[in-house]
Amino acid sequence: MFEKYIPKGNFSISYEKNVLYYDHFIIVNFRYNLPGARTNLSVSQSRNSTITSESAQGSLAFGGANGYVYASNNSSASKGGHLLHPFLDLNNNGRCDKGEPMVKLTNVSIMGGRVTFNEKDSIVHIPDLNAFTTYLLEFQDNDLENIARRFRRKIY
Repeated sequence: MFEKYIPKGNFSISYEKNVLYYDHFIIVNFRYNLPGARTNLSVSQSRNSTITSESAQGSLAFGGANGYVYASNNSSASKGGHLLHPFLDLNNNGRCDKGEPMVKLTNVSIMGGRVTFNEKDSIVHIPDLNAFTTYLLEFQDNDLENIARRFRRKIY
């Protein structure tokens, strides 16, 4: 068997001899990880036949604000996520009222998860969260644009 690793994938060739049935097999396999899917192409050649196989595994999650689409090589079945809409609460009522500006964040920490930021708006996306799992979400005051502003709570 010969196997060569390439960035985001691998290539392999193997040879098998079946002495009981006097048959030979040559198998060529190519795997590659795309941003939204894992792909596989396999060709097997024997004395009597050629077998090809193709597969792709991954998921797309639609929803959120501004037509957000999240692509992943892993299955998102039975997973969830959060969208954070950070805003400056001018009247201190805990709700985003008309005229209260959004706050752009560039750094949010979550233990056990991954955070993505949308360049077009201030919405923070936290995809691929498992059910019945506790996550620790942390904000830093030095991430805010105005040094006079502070988070009311830094850890959730």
